[in-house]
Amino acid sequence: MRLRLLMLALLPFLLVFANTAEAKNVPGSAAAVEGRVDRLVASGLINMTVAAALESLQFSDCQYQRDEEVVDTGRRNTCEWGFSARGEMLYLKDSPSGYSYESTNGMGTIMLSRWISPDTVLVGGILFEVGQTDTDYNDGEVKRKGVGGTIGVIHHISPQMALNLFGGAEWLNYDVSRSKGAFEGEYDAMRLFADAALSGELGSPTLWLIYRGGLRVINQNNESY
Repeated sequence: MRLRLLMLALLPFLLVFANTAEAKNVPGSAAAVEGRVDRLVASGLINMTVAAALESLQFSDCQYQRDEEVVDTGRRNTCEWGFSARGEMLYLKDSPSGYSYESTNGMGTIMLSRWISPDTVLVGGILFEVGQTDTDYNDGEVKRKGVGGTIGVIHHISPQMALNLFGGAEWLNYDVSRSKGAFEGEYDAMRLFADAALSGELGSPTLWLIYRGGLRVINQNNESY
């Protein structure tokens, strides 16, 4: 009976100490923000890949001959291949659910295109990314690197409209630290994506509209650590 009364008397003090306890290895802001960073970076990388694919067509004489309707005189250039390379930096800063973060990301892609008909092009290439996200919660840091590939087809429905179909996969590795390096971890991830869109250009030489719209799916499976 006395022991029970003693526990009841100490209960308020125990609750005070319980409320002030801190577990520094809880995922915290890394779990709260890295998913958002991944989505934004993945979408930006896909946008850049599609732009590089379309740009690779401009390095091919086929595009020029197709647009200008060059008459075949027997001196027509062979023009099956095109090439393009692009790189971008993406800086992100936000505070979702009170978890402030800053993220700096570098992305790049190298694309090759091959005309298989006057209206259809096969496109493929490699893509890569590196990034670092700094989180205020527990002085966290997430470093990321990834490499992958993509393949697609661009079919010109008309001179002003094209159907773009792309798919790809990317392997990623994450290094995570918290509390200024007191707690560290590592995990891998596989990212898959598909993108289907209609794109084109409308207007005159002095006033025009470039458009692109469609459906995009991104799926990423992370291993635990």
